[in-house]
Amino acid sequence: MPHPDYKHAVRQSFSRSASAYDSVAGIQREIAAHLLNASPVPFGNTVLDAGCGTGYAFRLLASKTPSLQITALDHAFSMCHEARVNRVICGDLEALPIQASSLDSYCSSLAWQWTNPLQSATEAHRILKRGGSLAVATLGPQTLMELNRAFAGTDQYPHVLGFRSAEEYRHALEAAGFESIVILRQMHTVYGPDAASLIKNIRTLGAGELGGQRRRPGLLGKSAWQRIQANYETMREPQGLPLSYDALYLYAIKPDHS
Repeated sequence: MPHPDYKHAVRQSFSRSASAYDSVAGIQREIAAHLLNASPVPFGNTVLDAGCGTGYAFRLLASKTPSLQITALDHAFSMCHEARVNRVICGDLEALPIQASSLDSYCSSLAWQWTNPLQSATEAHRILKRGGSLAVATLGPQTLMELNRAFAGTDQYPHVLGFRSAEEYRHALEAAGFESIVILRQMHTVYGPDAASLIKNIRTLGAGELGGQRRRPGLLGKSAWQRIQANYETMREPQGLPLSYDALYLYAIKPDHS
């Protein structure tokens, strides 16, 4: 279970990033679109967009099916404000302020990696009606692998969040009571001109301070930063320096029985 201080740090970090988030969120929009377009499960009439951020998935769903009744929810108040949608709730994915068995579908793009997946899955199961559908995009263990390689040997502290495996998410969904589980996986890559630009974009998204919660305080020295840049340069491709997002797409159904 994430420590309360960590949950507070996540909420504060994304609140601070809300106004600038969309300026660097191209890969996040790409993953949200793939989640919806590749879905093997139907979306019912009433849908929760859990961890809505600035509302991209909400608007995409609404444009595809205008008749849907969609409620957006995010733990960061500033994100709720930036979403600028009709129905938005500021709330925790691990303790949803929503009535049990009240919604047809649950959708979440790039929020579960910041939560305890069993708690999030259990809450999703609780609020869904029987036969309700779940569609979640989260991040797998190869996410930001280039940063891990670039920082290797710099110090003994983690610099990137340890992302969970597909099997861990499958176990969480099964334990919560879901059936007909389908997990798809796809690598998405963004490119930048240099290491500093890529790291700046991650920080602008609000995720830059969340991967190294156990790191010692203080900045890296000049020689360490030069070593990181040199390590990253060995991975350069014609498009620039790559940064990978190991996207996991989780789909499931709440059984239509007790």
